[in-house]
Amino acid sequence: MRILKVKGTNKNFAHMCRELENFQFSLLPGLDKTDYSLTNDLDKIIGYIIFDKSEPIASMGIKRLDDNTCELVRVFVCEKYRKKGYAIVLFKKIQELAKQLGYKTIELVVWCKATNAINLYKKIGFSFKEEKTSEYYCGFKYAEFIKVII
Repeated sequence: MRILKVKGTNKNFAHMCRELENFQFSLLPGLDKTDYSLTNDLDKIIGYIIFDKSEPIASMGIKRLDDNTCELVRVFVCEKYRKKGYAIVLFKKIQELAKQLGYKTIELVVWCKATNAINLYKKIGFSFKEEKTSEYYCGFKYAEFIKVII
């Protein structure tokens, strides 16, 4: 296993975003019929990828929201590698990167149907902020979380 710091435009990171998108389409029927995309803002993301040999197996990034806050984005672990601690390893690296960049809080948005992801975020110290309904994406519910990292 190796971990590589990358820009969001990295081809392997973009590949992982498409994998995450496909997973979300299977989780939320009808989402694929909207303009929902996880690759339209990759130039604003910096993150990490874990590789098994040359195969990308996990990704996680951050995107600036303001001077003090970044958003955790594009969190994905390929199915056969889940529940092995890779997301926690990536989060530790992302949290350190966020601190180095001067951020004081990390926020995230997650679909409410993604219960495994919600459980992970709670496990790594995120606090529930608010639940909302998406006006743009089929009325699916999503939750907002926040973590102070100073």
